[in-house]
Amino acid sequence: MTIKRAKELVQNAEMEEIDAKEREKRAELNF
Repeated sequence: MTIKRAKELVQNAEMEEIDAKEREKRAELNF
């Protein structure tokens, strides 16, 4: 695996983690 590809995977994982946190915040606000 290339370094560039590894960096892309890390960035995607970070974005997914941020999205999950945002969803949790919205869920809390909805209740």
